[in-house]
Parts: sequence; C-alpha cells; structure tokens
Amino acid sequence: MTSSPKPYKSSKPAAAAGAAAAPPSTSTWLQVAQDFLTADGWPFELAEDEGGSESLALLTRFQGESGIHDITLEVDEGLGLVVVHVRLPVQLIAEDGQDEEQIAEIISGVAELVVRLNAGLAVGGLDLEIDEGTVTFRVGMLLDGVPPVQAAVRNAVYTAVQSADRYAPLVAAVASGEIDAAGALEALAEGE
Repeated sequence: MTSSPKPYKSSKPAAAAGAAAAPPSTSTWLQVAQDFLTADGWPFELAEDEGGSESLALLTRFQGESGIHDITLEVDEGLGLVVVHVRLPVQLIAEDGQDEEQIAEIISGVAELVVRLNAGLAVGGLDLEIDEGTVTFRVGMLLDGVPPVQAAVRNAVYTAVQSADRYAPLVAAVASGEIDAAGALEALAEGE
C-alpha cells in the first residue's frame, strides 16, 4: 500500500462517539477498532445492529478520488468476526426516469463486472445489492481466538477503502453504459 487513506472530514463531525472514546484498550475487537479509528483520525459513531445479534457497527466515511464512501465496520465478538463494508459512491437505480428494462440492463452489466472482478481478488470482494442499486466492497476477517490488534483492523479498513475507490469508476462507467464489463476490465489492466 502506497499511502494511508484519509477519512472524510466534513464541517459536521460524524459522531461525538469518536471524540469521547474510552482510553485505548485492547480487550475486545470493538475497542481495538475504536482505538484505531480514533488514533488514525477517523470520525465515527457507534450503531447497534437492529437484527438483535451481538453485532455492533462503527460508521464512518472516506473521501476518495471517486467520491465519498460510506463505511460500516461491523464487529461480532461472539463469532470473532470483523467485517468492513465500503459503499461505492455510485447509485445504479435513479429516483425516476428509468424503466424496468433500463434498470435490468444496468444491473446485468454491473453484475457481470462484479463477478469478473471478484474472480481475480485474493482479499475481499464486491457485493451488489440489486434491490437498493448499490455496490459495496467487503473485507471480512474471522478472528475467533486471535488477540485483537489494530494492525488487523487497519489492514482491513485500508484494503476495503482503497479497493472501493479503485473500482468505483469502473462500476460507474458500466452503469452509465459508457463501457461494458469486459471493456472495464481491459481499462483496469491498461491502467496498471
């Protein structure tokens, strides 16, 4: 990795929870994730999972070259699971002006791109939420029995945000019809 991604900092802080975080502690993955975000300058807020599970989520944002990405860092201490979800700043389905055939064509093209990109990824993957018209990049770590360390959280966050920022322009180009999935992969290969 060349450089550390920079968190999105608006004039309105994302949450006071980041500023009022407890003193650094490494007893749980949630505490380690909060410690990392605080130390690295990421404003965040804590949101409980509404599904009734043991899962908790930290919400933050990332300002990338392709736009502002919403980030959910999900922690389930019971399972030893830490997952970073980064939503790409691309909306596939417009509020109005698209008929079902246009939507199906867009979703089909983006789905092909997601499958093709995922086939070559060693860490993480893209998820397409068809009903919402969104794409996220996800990095998950099953860490049951592993002592919580900030380096693991940092690597997952940086990998997820850098990957999301890298692939967002390709998803946008395919969604807008500028290029097809195969052409997007060729453009990605030429850019490297």
